[in-house]
Amino acid sequence: MLSDLKLKMIASLSDAGFVSIKPEDYDLFAEYEKDSQLIERTALNVISWIPEHNGLYKIIEGYLCCVFIYSQKPPFFTIYKPIKPGFDNLLDFIVDALFQITQNISGFEFQIRYIPEEHIEEYRKIQKFKSNIFYLDSEIEYVLNCDEFLSLKGGKNKNKSRRIKKFINDGAIAFLPVDRSNIGCCLEIEEKWCEGKNCAVCSSPNGCEKNAVVGMMNLFDEKKHCGLISTRDGVLTGYIIIEIRDETSAFMFFGKSLENNFFAYIIYETIKRCMTKAVFFNIDADLGIEGLRRFKSGLNPAIFRKKYVYMIAENEV
Repeated sequence: MLSDLKLKMIASLSDAGFVSIKPEDYDLFAEYEKDSQLIERTALNVISWIPEHNGLYKIIEGYLCCVFIYSQKPPFFTIYKPIKPGFDNLLDFIVDALFQITQNISGFEFQIRYIPEEHIEEYRKIQKFKSNIFYLDSEIEYVLNCDEFLSLKGGKNKNKSRRIKKFINDGAIAFLPVDRSNIGCCLEIEEKWCEGKNCAVCSSPNGCEKNAVVGMMNLFDEKKHCGLISTRDGVLTGYIIIEIRDETSAFMFFGKSLENNFFAYIIYETIKRCMTKAVFFNIDADLGIEGLRRFKSGLNPAIFRKKYVYMIAENEV
């Protein structure tokens, strides 16, 4: 539940022309993301987490400006660059406009998050403010090279390859493509996983992952999304949902395994079955969770994609 202060923030932003992000805004976000093939905050991600992030947006001079207000962490902006030519040199104006809006909002510490590494120089050129620019280890995304992952070569991949080959030869395992008729199994697996973890994920600063899975189920479109459900002797053992960005890349939205050392194999089958043309597969950040960091690092990603934070340290220079 949001504090009174954060409810007032939402009211003030609404007065400034921001509107709540709604499921029907999916196509708008997807359009702005076309040039950011490996960016983490995909349209499916943003829209599915609506109940948890209380997101609002406003288009200013062609820039899609979003603000996310969580109950357990500070609010922040994200900025999507214009999709039409002629508006691509106004970042300093946009940052100033957003900063001025927040000056009248009590308790709002100005920061912009999820800035891709290739855009950070534009933020460094902003002269009007003294700022801190940094990245967080917990938000570094792991990006696999699909061909390298499927090769199952030895060397540094020896342990991963051995486990995956063991599952490949296991005749009790089966995979089903996710569709509208069976997508409810994803929530069933999520709930079983949470029970085993004492529902720790639902006390995270990002909010309840199960609620986001429900949002994903409502948005699932077989033309834009893909997924697999795994079973062992007919019993559910795992699932994965991905969002296809273009012919060269895809992003893992959600996935869980109820069987030890099994999720790498789910990724393997997903790349093989759902991503026949893809070059890169973004498997998201580790959220600062040590076990997740070990697992994702152990998959030997080809790219470690940093996301930056721009924070205004002082008022106008």
